[in-house]
Amino acid sequence: MRVLICGRGASLKHIQHEKLANKFEYVFLVNEFNIFVRKNKELAKFLKEQKIIQQINICQTGVDNYLVENFNIEKIYISRLKPDGSQSKWRQASLSPVIKSYDVESGYQPDELEPHMEIVKNSSDIAILNAVVNYGATEVYTIGIDFYESQYFLGMNESDFHACSSEPVKNKIKNSHTKIISKFPDVSFTYITTANFNPELPNFELVKVGE
Repeated sequence: MRVLICGRGASLKHIQHEKLANKFEYVFLVNEFNIFVRKNKELAKFLKEQKIIQQINICQTGVDNYLVENFNIEKIYISRLKPDGSQSKWRQASLSPVIKSYDVESGYQPDELEPHMEIVKNSSDIAILNAVVNYGATEVYTIGIDFYESQYFLGMNESDFHACSSEPVKNKIKNSHTKIISKFPDVSFTYITTANFNPELPNFELVKVGE
């Protein structure tokens, strides 16, 4: 199964890259894309042709009627496991009534991800794990995962961008992605990114693009 994980980094401007020319079984959108698809025709056109899994963060924003009504969103996942009364930070968020109100199936990350959650440092990690562990992806492409080495797509940085783009945070996220890639040697990973990221693993391909 061939899937694409879309983060929100500036490399998204290369959504028409030749590496992404063939249709994917699923495209996973990580966090907020509802404004992006309004503002960028190329991204909207690309996503119109895809079956989408929307992954929302703990704030549960970024999904609205426009996104749901204009794109083929099969399911909305919160980037958390189902609450079970434990103190785990990955089980401390409940799906909001707003998300449940859309005419789209919604839910938590499957419990099959729990053994891998100690690796996770970022929402993009969870999307990749969901694609591989839950959906059985064997070819994972990513775009827009730039490890905060570039601005967000369309310059729409959030208030925490400065803190997230510090070297310790960037390195933690890169390390978590390296661990995930090494953990699944039978899955091929292709990263289209502006970042300097190359774990030098046999199942990894770097496609470096400009901002």
